[in-house]
Amino acid sequence: MKPGPWRDEATGTPALITDAAWLYWPRVMRIHPLSRMLIVHGETRQLEIRVEFRDGDGHTSRAMGVMTLSLFDDDAGPQAGSLAQWRVDLRDGDENALRFDEVLRTYLVRLEPGALRFPARPLIHAAFESADGAFFEHHLVLRAGGE
Repeated sequence: MKPGPWRDEATGTPALITDAAWLYWPRVMRIHPLSRMLIVHGETRQLEIRVEFRDGDGHTSRAMGVMTLSLFDDDAGPQAGSLAQWRVDLRDGDENALRFDEVLRTYLVRLEPGALRFPARPLIHAAFESADGAFFEHHLVLRAGGE
């Protein structure tokens, strides 16, 4: 692999950016409106969550940190508590690359129900702690989408 600005000069492997004052660190996060629940034969099979970050100039950017996605039943309200949580560690270079969709410039997380029954109006709350110490939150009620 050829060395470059994001690669270690000696090995050619992806380099870890440690300068927290870097100009293009994310400053805003949102759950993208293309996030959806996939319904097949009337049953929710998967939640497809897309998370977008933007830098100080308003351009989409990648992020490094830890994201926690929490599922709520929007009809029950927040007082009912979280139904489930998922943790996504974007500090790991391989995980970060795997999750990032270069076309939509979002991180894609597919959540399987397992034994959990998804609510009719799932509300997803995303919390992100960036490697530079910044903290972002956003939530969105998901819409239905076919497979």
